[in-house]
Amino acid sequence: YGINLHYNTQPLLRLKQSHNPHNLLFSKEGHE
Repeated sequence: YGINLHYNTQPLLRLKQSHNPHNLLFSKEGHE
């Protein structure tokens, strides 16, 4: 179940980042 949730969240996050380029930059900084 956990894997399924992660799989569903992955595309959603990608879509969000693609829709908000600024968010992608912020996410990158946060990871580092």
